[in-house]
Amino acid sequence: MVNDTAHGYHEGCGRLEWDRPPESAYSQVEHTIIVHYLDKYLPPKGLVLDAGGGNGRYTIELAERGYQVVLLDRSAAQLAIAKEEVARLPKVVRDNILDIVQGSIEDLSEFESGHFDAVVCIRGALSRLIERDAREKAAEELARVARPVGPVFATVLSFYGALRKVLSEYPEDMHLLPEFFESRQKPTSTAYRDCFFFTPEEMVDLLARKGIEVVEYVGVQGLSAHLKDVTDECSRTPERWAVWKEVLLKTCNHPSVVGVSDHILVIGFA
Repeated sequence: MVNDTAHGYHEGCGRLEWDRPPESAYSQVEHTIIVHYLDKYLPPKGLVLDAGGGNGRYTIELAERGYQVVLLDRSAAQLAIAKEEVARLPKVVRDNILDIVQGSIEDLSEFESGHFDAVVCIRGALSRLIERDAREKAAEELARVARPVGPVFATVLSFYGALRKVLSEYPEDMHLLPEFFESRQKPTSTAYRDCFFFTPEEMVDLLARKGIEVVEYVGVQGLSAHLKDVTDECSRTPERWAVWKEVLLKTCNHPSVVGVSDHILVIGFA
């Protein structure tokens, strides 16, 4: 099941997620790395499921690139924002968004097996499933609705990255880390929302057991993870920023980088 606290956050945050400044360097890092791997592994065209896609930011990006897209998310509030934003698009882009559906990634039964040419689940929806059985079922469903040899992309919150974040942003909660090691869920009083945090190996294993052959996994913030201020400073000098983005793309899939990122992106084929 989806944790009610996490679900309540997404219902109540309104346009906060959509209006988060896209020009922030840290946001650019995440976007640059995710889009790089979408470009690398998506087929040239086809039907894509944006599973747990929230306000539809990546749905719109995919539609702008010519893909036909179905957006699915549990939050009615976030889907309402998606509909508002889609309505503002040029017709040629809007027509590529075939449906906006309220539903959970645990139950994709309205879609036939092999229905989508690609499945993306890159807004952390798997981490919002607190119960192990729910995560298992969702991963199984994501694999089922992808066509044979279709790519599946999934992003989750990183366990090791969360440990670093407690050190850097919530040191007063350090005493809760033993609890965090045991539960793998948010330490009780930290500012984290209720979620499950994965190691890279756990995420690879989860998808592999559902028949998804993992080909690559990356740290979504790469070497900039937990370095927001210096990343922002670097971005103010275009020549340095261009070099740093190249470094990020060359290193974000190295095992020593993946686990300490805030989020882990895993790519495989059903």
